Amino acid sequence: MKSICRWLIFFFLVTVSAFAQQEVSEYPIHPECEKYKNRAEQQKCLMEKTAEHIGQNLNTEEVGKSNLPPGEYKIFVFFEIDSLGNVANIQARGPNRELEKEAIRVVSMLPQIEPAKDSKGNRINVKYALPITMIVEGKSFKKNKKVKNKTK
Repeated sequence: MKSICRWLIFFFLVTVSAFAQQEVSEYPIHPECEKYKNRAEQQKCLMEKTAEHIGQNLNTEEVGKSNLPPGEYKIFVFFEIDSLGNVANIQARGPNRELEKEAIRVVSMLPQIEPAKDSKGNRINVKYALPITMIVEGKSFKKNKKVKNKTK
C-alpha cells in the first residue's frame, strides 16, 4: 500500500492594515496580476499565485523526514508585504519546527509585489495570515493545490 501525504493549501489571506488609522484603498498586486483592473480580481489572482508558488516550491521530501504520525496539521504563517513590496517579518506556528521552517522558507521566496496604498496614494505595509493545512497519510507527500478564497 502506498503511503501518501497531501498538502491542502487552504489559503485564507486575511489582510489587516499595519496601523489602525490607515485604511487600505489599493491592496498589494502580484506582478502577474497587474492585468486585472478590478480589486476583487487582483486579490483573487494574488491568492491564486501565492498558493501556486507554495505548491510548486514546497519541499515535501524534506517535510516527509519529520516522521509525523498520520493526521491533519495546520501551519499558520504570518507575514507582511512592506511599503517596498517585499515579504517581511515572516513567522510560522505549527506542530513541528521542521514544518515551520519549510513554510517560512517558501513564503520568503515570494516575488516582490506592488505594495498596498492608502487613500492618499502612500505605500503602506499590509499584514497577512496564511494557514496551510497538511494531511499526513503516510511517509511520502502528494501536493494538492486547492485554494479557498477568504479575504477580509
